[in-house]
Amino acid sequence: GDAFEYFLKAYLAKQNKDLGEYFTPRHIVKTLVKLVNPRFGETVYDPFCGTGGMLIESFRHIHNKMPINQRNLEILRKETIYGSEITKNARITKMNMILTGDGHNNIKRQDSLKNPSEKKYDLVITNMPFSLGNFEEYSSNYSLGTPNGNSLCIEHCFDAIDSKSSNPRIGIIIPEGILFDRKFTKLRDYIYHNSEVESIVSLPSGAFKPYT
Repeated sequence: GDAFEYFLKAYLAKQNKDLGEYFTPRHIVKTLVKLVNPRFGETVYDPFCGTGGMLIESFRHIHNKMPINQRNLEILRKETIYGSEITKNARITKMNMILTGDGHNNIKRQDSLKNPSEKKYDLVITNMPFSLGNFEEYSSNYSLGTPNGNSLCIEHCFDAIDSKSSNPRIGIIIPEGILFDRKFTKLRDYIYHNSEVESIVSLPSGAFKPYT
């Protein structure tokens, strides 16, 4: 999987293409996965999975800590990892998952904002798409009723959490402006009243180079 991603990046660099999205630097992915600490028996969901970096690292994290037997491996491969991706990169995610050890059967190519995922998962981990515009057609699907793409992405993550989970949590990379911009006042109020914010890690300028 690492080799596949390495050569994919090198190929795209020569073609002056970026698949229309960013690769999340692997050290940031690993840090986020360690912080949210996915465990065997939990379901992990990335609604904006791109080429699958978050899901692959979550798969490895669980695999390295769980008791290894055939039944547990079947659960990990088929009932643990879930993802959605709007672009044809979903095919790359599936291939990446197969090379990693599997989990590809629960990767869907679909518009996550158009398809709210209602209370299914123990853990949501994602790098949401930044600088989205407005989506009036989707605003009625979410409680805040705002068309703002950034707000819709975060609400989607909240809606995807299973309310019956014993340890529900979200690890998400967001634009820093969401923490202070006035247009996200309602969103911050929503987050405050629907979760306990355990930590906010501010990433320095240049953390996502060479992509942004």
